[in-house]
Amino acid sequence: MAGFTGDQCQTDIDECASQPCENNGTCSDDVNMFKCQCPQNFTGMMCESDIGPCDSSPCKHESVCVRQGTTQNYTCNCVPGYTGSLCETDINKCADQPCSPLFECVDRKNGFSCKLVVWKLIVIGLAVLMLLGGCTVLLCFLKKKRHKTKNDVHPEHEE
Repeated sequence: MAGFTGDQCQTDIDECASQPCENNGTCSDDVNMFKCQCPQNFTGMMCESDIGPCDSSPCKHESVCVRQGTTQNYTCNCVPGYTGSLCETDINKCADQPCSPLFECVDRKNGFSCKLVVWKLIVIGLAVLMLLGGCTVLLCFLKKKRHKTKNDVHPEHEE
């Protein structure tokens, strides 16, 4: 029967005798076969394949994992807009307030955009009209209310 030797096939052949496991794997003999127990970071029937640190895709947001030599160390080269050891942190492109005061900054994936804030524009427009002596709706309403009737009694005219 396969896996045995001797005149009466009484001796189990030690398939681990040739030390088939690579990279310090531990060999277990079985009938007509062997099994390798691989050390950390190795895989395969004979522990022949290195599990690289980048195989698990540790870098986030489509950033590139770069192995450092033959070690299990790596670095992540972040795509624009991200930072951190795994490129896990979105950089707030609006932190430096790049938009003018009339605009609101909107943080985008690879940059920012400035969105007009309409109410700020209206307030500035009203302020300009008031400075120029123009009659805004509110100002005209207040003026009309003060001079509403001719029959108003003023204390200085009382007898």
